[in-house]
Amino acid sequence: MIGIIVASVVSLATAGSGYPWPSYLLLGAALLIGFASVGHIAGSWIKSQFTAPLVSGFGSLILIAWAGSPTALGLYAITGSPFQQVSPTALTARCLVAVILATAAILVQRRFPVANSRMRNKLTSRGVPMAAFCALLVVSVLGLEATSPLQEDRAGSPTPVCTGGNPKICLWSEDQKYLAEANSMAERMQKLPAGSFVIPEAFFERGLRGRGHTYQDFYILEGSMWDPSETLASGILYASRPSGPGCSFPKGPRMTENFRTSDSELLVWLSMRIFGGTQPSDMHGGPPGVDSGAITQLLSQPEDTQAKWVQERVEAIHRAYCG
Repeated sequence: MIGIIVASVVSLATAGSGYPWPSYLLLGAALLIGFASVGHIAGSWIKSQFTAPLVSGFGSLILIAWAGSPTALGLYAITGSPFQQVSPTALTARCLVAVILATAAILVQRRFPVANSRMRNKLTSRGVPMAAFCALLVVSVLGLEATSPLQEDRAGSPTPVCTGGNPKICLWSEDQKYLAEANSMAERMQKLPAGSFVIPEAFFERGLRGRGHTYQDFYILEGSMWDPSETLASGILYASRPSGPGCSFPKGPRMTENFRTSDSELLVWLSMRIFGGTQPSDMHGGPPGVDSGAITQLLSQPEDTQAKWVQERVEAIHRAYCG
């Protein structure tokens, strides 16, 4: 609980509208209350002061690690991307289970045998509630599974925050702290070599336009704008591809190595130009066979040198599309 409070306070300065999302706080509280209740019940039934915390602690850890992920029982959420929210049905079910477990923990009574001759009474007095509690756990697990998945897509936002001018880069209001960096990216796109590219009028963060544009819209990965830069570069290349009569996506003999290399190199160059630097060391992946070091050196060359390099690759792509 202290961790939740500290994280909330630290994030307050840079958080956007709607922060903090109560659903994630309630989900964390339900998890803590539920497992604390299980531990209390285990301590009430197990006489050993060492066995009870071991059983409840390791049991809880195993359950979380084995079946607690958002795609399984949904006991916790790894991330809270702005295009997703905790499902109200799933949250209600988890809070209800926590309340039931807490009620059972409060009502349980400690029962220990006072003599070996009363072992049968002990088994009867403890066996029935233990069986009932196990049944309760089974029903709870089934209920959690029935209300999965934990997170669902949000409806698109009617009031995104966007950069000024053309092109526009639009973000969820919760991600408004990235707006200044997005403005810089939009300005860099305006400075791309004239006549070489077709730049779309607007780019959107994932989810703002609904599920139909999931693979066209960008996603801010781990707080870095590098991944959005790659998505914006891909969008520019897609919009710039020839589409006139006799032009189509290269197939067969037109799918040459020169075309693939030119397309990949342009993607990396565009990504770096839009991002304003090289790929961060903690961001991995990219087109195979591209010498990113050579492209990094190219970025330091005069603008006309870069424009000539770009035009050569644009022409190679045009030949592959239109023959």
